[in-house]
Amino acid sequence: MLLIIPSIHIRGSICTPEIGYFHSHHLPDYHSPDERSRLLRMENAKALHIFFDDSQPQTDFCLSLIRKVRTSIDLPLGLTIDSVLDSTEVKRIFESGVYRINFRNYDNLGTAKSLIEQFTPQQFAFYISNNNNLLENLSKLKSIKACRVICQTDSLDTVNLKTLQSAVVDFGLRLSLVVRVFSYVDFARLAKEAPNVDSLIFDGVLESDSFPCQQIWRLDEERAFNSFGSEANLWKNPLEGVPHI
Repeated sequence: MLLIIPSIHIRGSICTPEIGYFHSHHLPDYHSPDERSRLLRMENAKALHIFFDDSQPQTDFCLSLIRKVRTSIDLPLGLTIDSVLDSTEVKRIFESGVYRINFRNYDNLGTAKSLIEQFTPQQFAFYISNNNNLLENLSKLKSIKACRVICQTDSLDTVNLKTLQSAVVDFGLRLSLVVRVFSYVDFARLAKEAPNVDSLIFDGVLESDSFPCQQIWRLDEERAFNSFGSEANLWKNPLEGVPHI
């Protein structure tokens, strides 16, 4: 089963982009990261991915935002980081409620290897590019016992899914994609060309795509907002205030 993971981009303390509702609807924008994540949870998200666009996730301020999101929802949180961190910083991120850290750059394979050994391979993923260095990079990641790789692409048309999947599977690795998916047709294509992709991180907001259920969500949210205010649109966490195990 393909796991669909919506993402939120955070700039400073503000969640961006703002929710761009259908033109016929008149609803408030949700600027706060925790409110944005609660809305996605109400819309049946099963996991959530966080990108910090203009700051480093390991700073005290960003960690406080992660904790705020984590206490407002009961979803697994993934996080993308530009480069490999030391174990102390990684530990602080995990303690803030993140279940997996994805590294864009990992030139220091020794540090990446030590993180995998100290924690678990499942807690990390590594970005790859479908270029001439693909096989070499996959071999290096396999040598440090990595188990998951991520390919980010602008659209499904800019990557050879069959070739990418074949190479990743040959190395015994698992594959996630970061990509915009605009309609059910894209899901069908993905299932046909790359059935071994097991998770899809939406690089954007669902409100910009074209799924029939989204308009139903917006209509329900508009009715709730008009009747009861913005709080009516936000999912309530039954675990709020309860320590996470």
